[in-house]
Amino acid sequence: MTIQNQEGLDNMMQMLGQIELEFPIDVQIEKHKKKRTATQNNTANKWYRDCEKQGDMKAWEYRAYCKLHFGIPILRRDSEKFKAVYDRDVKPYTYEQKLSFMVEPFNFEVTNLMNVKQHSEFLDMVERHLREQGFELTQVNK
Repeated sequence: MTIQNQEGLDNMMQMLGQIELEFPIDVQIEKHKKKRTATQNNTANKWYRDCEKQGDMKAWEYRAYCKLHFGIPILRRDSEKFKAVYDRDVKPYTYEQKLSFMVEPFNFEVTNLMNVKQHSEFLDMVERHLREQGFELTQVNK
């Protein structure tokens, strides 16, 4: 829940006051961080389609590769909670299995967990890597 003003805070307090506790619960409050932008998301997806046209894999395979190679390290670096869950639940698997976790039906959340700054870093890494591999990418405003 994102609280933007006093009315939102009052509504949350009222909602919390109506909870009948049968056991302890955790409530976490943190400063709101702006999530990635639609433009950032569209940029990455356009690049994956560019690569599909020029390379030997499907767009979803490039997406999985980039999520695993660039997105996961950013989130592991920036979030101890993400790192702990990833290391416990995903890291023990083979490389091929990890790639399969990045797409349907699992679709392990990576870029949609990122804030604007993290996603910008992700895009920079993806662009640099793909261009080094010889791909021509659509020039977009990130």
